[in-house]
Amino acid sequence: MSKAFTAGQISYLPYDTFDDHDLGVMGTFLAHLGYDDLPGLKTIDRRNVSIDPLGYYLSRELLNGIQPTKLQLERVTSLLHDRHPDKQKTSLYSKTEVETLSERFQSLNRSFEEETRQSLHASIAMPQVNNTTLYRCEVTEADRQAISRALDTLAE
Repeated sequence: MSKAFTAGQISYLPYDTFDDHDLGVMGTFLAHLGYDDLPGLKTIDRRNVSIDPLGYYLSRELLNGIQPTKLQLERVTSLLHDRHPDKQKTSLYSKTEVETLSERFQSLNRSFEEETRQSLHASIAMPQVNNTTLYRCEVTEADRQAISRALDTLAE
């Protein structure tokens, strides 16, 4: 990026700030670009809601690549949270993959931060393995069997 743009043309917007604005993700981007007060925009639900990545992955895998219905996906996600109540979110990555990505990009991010220090508003933080995330490698065969049974039940 630093070869194609000057430091003043690059800015960084941390992902965890995306739902801080009354207008949701769009409001965050508009404010970041300096268009914070646009008439006619309405306050919306502030959450940046995405489908559960691990639930979707497991649904597709256990349905042999077929797109899960909303009900199927909700059931799989609910089952994952019921079976792992200490986990607040899920990840498609394994713990090893998170560690590898973090190590790989940490030095690249540091040099990017140094080159664009004037325009960055925050330091770039790489994800770290934590105990409140359910990683793909932690899904057991018993989890898969329970999910598969639930999907079969919904199909009947």
